[in-house]
Amino acid sequence: MENEHIKTKEEKAGALMFGIIMIVVGGLFLLGTIFPWFKIGNLWPLFIALPVPFIMIPLLTEGKKAGAVLIPITILLFLCVYFLWLNIVGWQNAAQTWPNFILAPGLGFLLAALLTGEVGFYIPAGILIALVVIFYFSFFNFSLMIAILLIGLGLLIVGKTFYQMVKKKS
Repeated sequence: MENEHIKTKEEKAGALMFGIIMIVVGGLFLLGTIFPWFKIGNLWPLFIALPVPFIMIPLLTEGKKAGAVLIPITILLFLCVYFLWLNIVGWQNAAQTWPNFILAPGLGFLLAALLTGEVGFYIPAGILIALVVIFYFSFFNFSLMIAILLIGLGLLIVGKTFYQMVKKKS
């Protein structure tokens, strides 16, 4: 017999996600009780990922049409893993890995573009990921590589724009 309070697919998916989150969070607290060396305080980044199952509901119910939800999902999951990594290796590494804050939305846009096929998502993905590459190259004194990359991108943009202008006149 179906529960009369939960009728739509979205409500069922939400209830399922909420139940799974409760089990996982309860399990983490139980581990902290059983194993004294297990500190839930070190796992605080996992709480960043708590909204992800709820944000996924449109993706599960509507499919590709809701592909844009991959952007916040990717950002939250990426930052969750990044912060867990920083908890392990030390937060002083954030001084060199701060471009990851730009990479997170870039990857989100890229995944949304790949799932939906919408060209509009590739533009912010390309810009953000290119910035991250430039920043990481600059940390490692790849000045020549950055110069070539920037000149190449500029030539590509100018060439494409020029081609579109010539094609439009014909």
